[in-house]
Amino acid sequence: MTHSNHRQGTCANLANDFVIVARPWDSRNAEATLERYREIGFRHQPVNVPGVRSAMSPGHLVYDSREKLAGFLRDIAPADLGVSITVSGLFDQVEECCRAAGLSPYVVNLSLGFWGNTVRLADRDILEITSMCGHGRVAPGMVRDLAGQVRQGRTACGQAARKMGKLCLCNIFNEVRAAGLLEEIVARGGVAPAEASAARAGEVPRKDYGITIDEEKCSNCGECLPICPVAAIVEVEARNTVVIDARRCTECGVCWQSKVCPVDAIVAGDLRWPRTLRGKFQNPHAPYRAAPLMAPVSSPGEPGGRGQAAPGARQFPGELSDDHRKLLQPGETVIVIEPGRPHVGATFGDVQKIVQALLPAGLRLDLQYPPLEERTPLTELAVDPAGGVFRQDILEERAGWVVLKLLVPGGQRPAALETLHRAAAQSDTVFAVNLVCRVEERVSALIDRIAAETGFRPAANGKTNVGLGCR
Repeated sequence: MTHSNHRQGTCANLANDFVIVARPWDSRNAEATLERYREIGFRHQPVNVPGVRSAMSPGHLVYDSREKLAGFLRDIAPADLGVSITVSGLFDQVEECCRAAGLSPYVVNLSLGFWGNTVRLADRDILEITSMCGHGRVAPGMVRDLAGQVRQGRTACGQAARKMGKLCLCNIFNEVRAAGLLEEIVARGGVAPAEASAARAGEVPRKDYGITIDEEKCSNCGECLPICPVAAIVEVEARNTVVIDARRCTECGVCWQSKVCPVDAIVAGDLRWPRTLRGKFQNPHAPYRAAPLMAPVSSPGEPGGRGQAAPGARQFPGELSDDHRKLLQPGETVIVIEPGRPHVGATFGDVQKIVQALLPAGLRLDLQYPPLEERTPLTELAVDPAGGVFRQDILEERAGWVVLKLLVPGGQRPAALETLHRAAAQSDTVFAVNLVCRVEERVSALIDRIAAETGFRPAANGKTNVGLGCR
């Protein structure tokens, strides 16, 4: 995943923001390995939000200073735990800390930012905070609402930052940095409040599946309005209630899981095909994995079987871009495109347009694979995988994001990115763009070279595989 690769900000306010992700090589000893890893990690006082737990969070640490990162790398290197370590942060600082610990960066995941219809993105001030939750669970509306509360003296910046951080179930949200950013926003006059979301009666169809709001219980307090990442919760004045707009909702479950409703009016119900796709492609922590009385993963009418890559096909580097199996060759690049990220979502019609634009560059649906077992491989959603044509009945379904990967030799990188850039100009959604490359030189030199040859300059921050076990 690239969930910590697009943290927005200036070099000044990113200088104290580092995310560590550990991946054990041997899954059989993963629990014991991660316990030892966390013991070393907590010696250096990470700022992970207390009490946040998920299947993914044990491998994640967040530090708010370069000194802490340097100390962690110094201790983790000789421990030889059998884990691959990636660090998100400013490349020059991460590289300096690696060298001091005797480590050689091996693979980097470079961010080319957000492409496409970027007018749909939140303001930069807001993105600097929301992008610290890579799965998009901290909503732009929540930042606006909490900034207003701070301005009115109803809460403190630290309390507001912790409230946001508790929604990030991967626990990579840096609440120390968020509090500082929020304080700066308020000092500058704050962000403008969201436009009124009240809808006239009849404009929002009733939603009786998936995540819903029980109108009989709803007190119209408005507490849930700012928490939706895609602003799908709207107020219906004529009915004196709030409802979930089925057209915009991605079934991420943030409103339900947050327990924000004081009267428990937000409930989780069954999903039907093809609506099941929304939960699958939105969030690894969606309620459809854990809530009782939920529909099974495979719904009636859903394509069955497991999608398989072509026999003998080259595998991509791991989902964390760690590549500890040394799959990526010198000069090769994996271009990772994520339609819908951040906070906009993408229909499968949007995804189809991007896939078809990249077919001449070598993208193939049969070489994509689901990051988790409960997700549906893209080949199972296509009527013509070679032509990038999806089933007609899913084209209007909306995912929070979809991950596409394209492996290109170094000489083909400029042409592939130019093709993607042309597709972006015609896109109705936004998408994050990443380049996964081997490190054969200093990362700053690699960034300069990519900028010179393609015209697209990667960000100064991103993910670095620190090289444990990769040489």
